[in-house]
Amino acid sequence: MKTLTNLLTPKMQSTSNATINTFARNKDKNENKNQNKLKITVLCLSTVALGVTAITAPTAGSFAYDIYDVGVNEILKGAPGFVGGMLGIIFSATKLSTDWKMASLGVLASTAVIKADSITTSLGLVI
Repeated sequence: MKTLTNLLTPKMQSTSNATINTFARNKDKNENKNQNKLKITVLCLSTVALGVTAITAPTAGSFAYDIYDVGVNEILKGAPGFVGGMLGIIFSATKLSTDWKMASLGVLASTAVIKADSITTSLGLVI
């Protein structure tokens, strides 16, 4: 003879499974709504026009010209910047056979050191 708990247990389990399945479906719907809201927000923010941030090289006598002159004109555009960039390219070329991804990044970084003066003014970085 079956006891009362044995009779009620399967029904309670099926009811709880149905409740869990309903909860899971509602949760999936809410997650999809949140993802759609995020997509719309990103789309709206990406269409907002941003101001131009590029600068021109400072002229003599302007604010922080001495720092710019030493950092960009004498080091990056001068012999130390060129030698450092060329050494980086040569070192990356020697490591090409061991790890070509890191070597290519080294070549790109060294090229950026050589052309740092134009990158500085085009990105708007104030030194």
